[in-house]
Amino acid sequence: MSDHIDKSSITFLSGSAGELDWVLPILDDLLLKGFTNHICCLTPEVQDSINQNKLLREYINRSSKKIFVHECFSSSPKIFDQLVYYFHRISVKLGLRKFFFTKRVISAIDSVLTNYFLQRMPKNIYLVRHSKNLIFTEFPTIRRPLNIWLKKNFKNSLFFYIPHSPHFYSENINDEFSEGPHIDYSYDSFLLLGHPLDHLYLEKLYDFSNLETVFLGHPKYSKKWLEDIKARSAPSKVSREEINIFVISRGVGSYLTEEKHQYLVQSTYDTIKSNFSNYNLLIKKHPRELNSAWDYCTEIDQFTNYTDEHILQAAADADLVISFWSSGAMDCFALGVPVIEFFNPDLSSFQQVQLGNSKYTTIYRLLGCVLEANDQIELTSQILELKKNNFYASKSQTHPRMLDLLDRSNSWEQHFAKILHKNDLL
Repeated sequence: MSDHIDKSSITFLSGSAGELDWVLPILDDLLLKGFTNHICCLTPEVQDSINQNKLLREYINRSSKKIFVHECFSSSPKIFDQLVYYFHRISVKLGLRKFFFTKRVISAIDSVLTNYFLQRMPKNIYLVRHSKNLIFTEFPTIRRPLNIWLKKNFKNSLFFYIPHSPHFYSENINDEFSEGPHIDYSYDSFLLLGHPLDHLYLEKLYDFSNLETVFLGHPKYSKKWLEDIKARSAPSKVSREEINIFVISRGVGSYLTEEKHQYLVQSTYDTIKSNFSNYNLLIKKHPRELNSAWDYCTEIDQFTNYTDEHILQAAADADLVISFWSSGAMDCFALGVPVIEFFNPDLSSFQQVQLGNSKYTTIYRLLGCVLEANDQIELTSQILELKKNNFYASKSQTHPRMLDLLDRSNSWEQHFAKILHKNDLL
């Protein structure tokens, strides 16, 4: 048994609520083990995204005695924060910390910035900074000055670098991979990833040499967590004949032009109207989908509505999910709900997987967790096939890598318990 009376975890969020979404099952487990969980929002945008996420919002309110959300915003202009980042990357690239004079200058600058960062922390975190805390932050942090500030302020803590979403990073899912024969659970800095193939891809972009890597799967895909989501999701159907359709939308931006966005929305709406007389159409807008073509549909149709529910919450009560290319498709697949990916990667090839014949596909199609629909004709065909089969989709085409990811997700608790035990925190 640990002698640590006040055990704390501190999660630093810099991008979006997706980081908290990934780590939430771990924080829930820590809560049951007597930890106090602190969530530090480093930007107003992060805090807004948490407030707009129903599952995260409800969970925090439900566990308010042991979960604290803090505003740790920078008071400096964004351009200053960007310059600090560029200065840090240049000093690393040029190896300026290796030379006596430049090392001393940079160290002095680091000290000033570290103290400035510490002033953003609330008192209850400041007071425990010398304790053995659990620090969670997204893995891109290792390239940022934030990593230096955290390491200097929380010298006795365990660090966990996590994904910012349950994405499958590798595109070469047929590559062979190997895992180290031994995990040093007594280490003080860990990289938590979903699958070994993710590491093969990411190690080309990041230096993970000082981290002990543990492949947990994605904790929110564990059967235990998914069953809890289902149990807490109240059925919304008025009758058995009613069909619930959930759309994971995407707005205008890097992936979709306004014309393509309009086509996906109108085609989806028309196809649903044509093939179902009794339906509920729930739309989950992308966080950056501000002016959406769905706005008009929700105005003219009382059965088409926006939802602020978490993807897993909305999917738990859905018969069918339609995705405009989103990692949320993996959430729905893990939950056992059929997903049609209505998206043409040949027309929107940014960040898609190129095949040998100059064609493109998506990672979710390669993993076999979505049904393919490039246009309205294919969308209609897939919907009619699912309708005929009472919304059952065979998993026979699921790639072994996806199945492996789900299997790993069911054993994350054992790995994490070993880390806590080896570091005298159980």
